[in-house]
Amino acid sequence: MESKAINRCAQAILGAYKAFSTSDATMVEINPLVLTGDDHVLALDCKMSFDDNALYRNPELAELRDKSQEDPKETYAADRGLNYIPLDGDIGNIINGPV
Repeated sequence: MESKAINRCAQAILGAYKAFSTSDATMVEINPLVLTGDDHVLALDCKMSFDDNALYRNPELAELRDKSQEDPKETYAADRGLNYIPLDGDIGNIINGPV
């Protein structure tokens, strides 16, 4: 791999870290991260999760929430200040603390 591609990959990773650390994220996942034929680095898909208790610092992030992409049971619980954790079968946990 050429040094230009390595530098671009490092820039992408540092950008993901900056996004993680400045937005109270709990997870940043890039999958896949690809190298194109002309040595560009592209994140084809990215997913981020945020600390619900810190959204007041970044209210614009709360506006990006797409409830249609969430499990309806988890959304129902979250809208009421709870966390729902599905288990096998008809069993799940509902908790009122951080997961």
